Parts: sequence; structure tokens; C-alpha cells
Amino acid sequence: MSDQLKILISAELNQGLALRDINTAIKALGKSKHLQKLNLKINVDESFVKSINKFIESTGKLNAALASQNNVVQETITEHRKLDGSIQKTTEQILKNGEIINRTKVIHDANKKAIQAESQGYESQIKTLQQLEKELIGYTLAKSKANKNAYGQVSSYSNTYQNELGQKINVRTDPTGKVKNYDEITDYLKRQQDVLAQEQAINKQREQNAKEEYNTRKALQDKTEKEQAAHYKQLEALDKAHYQALKTDKERKEALEKTHYLALQQNAKREQQYQKNLAETETKIADIKRRFGNDSSVSSGLVGIENQLGQMKSVGSIGDFKSRFDQLNTQLKQVAANAKTATSHTVGFGEALKTAMSRFPVWMAAATLFYAPIRALQNGIQYIYELDTEMTNLQKVTENTAEEYRQFIQDARGIGDAIGGLTLDVVKSTTEWARLGYTIQEAKALAKETLVYQNVGDIESAEKASQALIATIKGFGVEVDVQGKNIAKVVDIYNEVGNKFAISSQGIGEAMRRSAASLSGAGNTIEQSVAMITAANTTIQDPARVGNALI
Repeated sequence: MSDQLKILISAELNQGLALRDINTAIKALGKSKHLQKLNLKINVDESFVKSINKFIESTGKLNAALASQNNVVQETITEHRKLDGSIQKTTEQILKNGEIINRTKVIHDANKKAIQAESQGYESQIKTLQQLEKELIGYTLAKSKANKNAYGQVSSYSNTYQNELGQKINVRTDPTGKVKNYDEITDYLKRQQDVLAQEQAINKQREQNAKEEYNTRKALQDKTEKEQAAHYKQLEALDKAHYQALKTDKERKEALEKTHYLALQQNAKREQQYQKNLAETETKIADIKRRFGNDSSVSSGLVGIENQLGQMKSVGSIGDFKSRFDQLNTQLKQVAANAKTATSHTVGFGEALKTAMSRFPVWMAAATLFYAPIRALQNGIQYIYELDTEMTNLQKVTENTAEEYRQFIQDARGIGDAIGGLTLDVVKSTTEWARLGYTIQEAKALAKETLVYQNVGDIESAEKASQALIATIKGFGVEVDVQGKNIAKVVDIYNEVGNKFAISSQGIGEAMRRSAASLSGAGNTIEQSVAMITAANTTIQDPARVGNALI
């Protein structure tokens, strides 16, 4: 029985459970780090595969047909050799579809091209002698020589060109006139131009250096002048109040020594001025004696002047010697003006000529003995001419009647007699002032004070005296009155300071001529300005420099 015992086992698939287990396993595999590759096989429908294969086969046939249409059925190659040595190769292809394709290729001979380029460069450099001469600016042909070969034929020419500096250039040409050494000549000319440019640059730099040096020197000079001006102001500040304020005996002693030194300088200057005035006065006396020695009135007038001069010599430079010399000079001018050999310088021209002609035979008879009167006559005629000329100039700048001009000439004669001057000088000075816009009456008063200033200041000309007073009047805005009182005050200040301090009236006027406008603009009065000029001049004794320093 046991042998026939059988066990029947049957199984049934639970699809739901199986799917769930499969999905779970797939998820576990996806998360597993040991999973490297997942090979999935997908079944595709066979009909679809057949369609795809047929499409690929059709595409291959189409590509083969297109390729056969692009096949070359005929090809022609043509070569052309040009004169420059290059080869041009042209290829013509005819495709099966009828399309024609042309290709061109040029092959150059490198050696022949280089030779050709060199030949062109050489040809471009060849110049004729006429062309070269246009470039030789400043050079002219100095010599030309023909060179011959062994057969007596002219093989070349040697032409020498030379400029004004003596520089030479040798130009060699062939028989046809073409220059052989053109490059050498152009290089030489270029070097010359470079040298000239360098020289010009050097000269320009020298000019720049000179200009900078001038500016530097000027700046140093301006600085020095400013420092000197500041120093002068410091000296001026050392006045009596400063001296009283000194606290120690040492400072007072130093101040006394300095004051003593300045006093010695001033005394030395006074002595020099005295000797100068003495020499000038003696020269004037000798000149008047030489010119008018035969005139008794001149001789009598000179006797009194010489006596006064002798008394002044005994006194020396003590006291106000300037005013005494001024008085002597005024007397000398008066004596000269009253000389009988030059009477009445306002006489009419006809009367003077009549007098001269009436005395002419006498003068001619004794020409060798009385030459001085003849010269005096000539001077008198010249004086009348100059006086007439100056009156004409005055009439050009003024607008007055004939009667007013006649009155003016009489007044001018009176002014000249009063101050020991000439009528001509009065007219000249009046004209100068009238040019500035003053009326004839104001100009006449200014002219009088100008001549007074010229006399007391020993100024060589009325023009210079006028310039000094003009600068003061315009600079400080001094009002001009008909009597000239304001101008007389200015002249008195100049004269008073010039007599008492180490500066002349002329020096004050010179300094004021240069600095009056600046001093007035700084708020100084005339008196203060004269004081500053006097103090500054004490040290350097140069009024012109003082005037420039105070600008």
C-alpha cells in the first residue's frame, strides 16, 4: 500500500499578490547601491519595423541618384604663361546634370618676381640731372667735367655743385643725363637737413635758456628792489620817537653812532655839492666875461657877484649855501640878459634887422677885434626866430585872440626879467603846459614856477623841470590856480628839503617823476612822499633808483 501512496500537490498563481511582490522587488533593486545597469528589452511591432527599413532603403537610393548627378563627365585644363613669369591655370568641369564649374589658379615664379621688383625699384630711383637740380636748393653748378673711356667716348659726367657756405656736392651722370649716385646725394642732403634741424633746435633751446635766465635775473632784481624799499622804510621808521623808546644804553649808543655816521655822510655830500656849485658858478662868470667882457654894465655887475662869491668861499659849505648860489646864478642870468650886445630880445624882426644892417659896416671894419658882437647879433637873430617859432607852437595848442597873445608876450618878458630867465624859456614852458589842457593864464603861471624850479634846482632844461612838476601835479591831483600858488608850494617843498638834506631839488623831482602816481595811490601826501624819498636816498644817493623802488 505504501508503494502506491501518492501525494497530489497543486498550485494556483495569485496575480495580485505576485504583482505587488514584483513591484516591491523592483523598488528595492532601484535603491540598491549594487545596481549598475538595467537592460530593458522592449518588443516592437514587426510592421513598424518593415516600414522603417523601406524608408531607409528609399533614402539610400535617392542619395545614390543625387551623387550620380554631381559626377564630372568632362574636365578641361588650360594654362597661360604671362610676361611677368607667372602661370595661370584654368580648370573647367562639366557635371552630369549640365552644371559648369570654372577654377583659376596663378602660380608665380618667386625669383623672377624678385628680379622684377628690384628692377622697378631701380627704375623709380633713376633721376635726370634736371630733376635733381630742383632738389638742390641753394646749390649752383660750379664745374662740369666729361669723363671718357679708352676709346675716347664719353662714359660719364662729373658735375660739382656749391652753396654759399662753400659746401660741395659731386653729381655723376651717364651720357644720357641720368644720375648715378642719386641715393648718395639724397642721403647727404637729408643729413644736412638733420644737422640744420638740430642747430635750429639748439638755437631755440639757447633762446629759451636766455629767456629763462633773464626772467630769473629780473625776478631777483625785483626781489632786491623790494627788499631795499622795505629797508628804506625801516630806516625811515628810526625817527626821534623810536630813539626815545630805546630802553638800554647800548641801544642808544648804537643809535647815536648810526646817526653820527649818517651825519658824516650828509656833510660829505654837502661838501661835494658845495664844490660842484662853486665850480659851476665860476665857469658861468668866466663864460660871461668871455662873451660880454666889453660891456661896462656886465663888468660892473660881475664885480659885485665876484665879491659875494669870495665871501661864500670864506664861509665854505656852512649854512644854506644852496640858496646863496641860487641867488648868484639868478644875478648872473640877469647880467647876461641885460648885456648891451644882446638888447631887448622881444624887439621886432624888422627893427632888429635894421639895427644890424646899420651897424654892419662898422662890424666888418673891425671883424678881427670885435668878433664877439657879430656872434651876439647872430645869436640875437636866431633867438628872434626861435621865439617866433615857439609862439607859433603856442598858438597851435591854444585858442586866444591876437591881443591876448601880445599881452602874453609882454607878461612872458616880465616873468623872464623877474626870475633871471629868457622870454623864450617862458614861452616854451607855457606851450608844454598848454598841451596838457590848461588855459594860457594857468599855463603861464605854471611856466613861471617851472623856471623858478629850474633855477633853484640847477636843472639843465625847462622841459625836464616841467616833466617833474607834471608828474607831481597829475599824480597827486594838485589843483592849478591862475596865480600858481599851489605849484609854488610844491617848488618850495622841493627847494627847502634840497637845501637842508642830502638830496637836491632836481633829485626829488626825478624820484617823484617815477613814483608820484604810486605814492599818491597808496594814500601818501606830497610832504610824506618827499620825506620817504629823502630818507631812502640818504643811503644809496641815487634818486632815480629810489623812485623806481617806490613804484
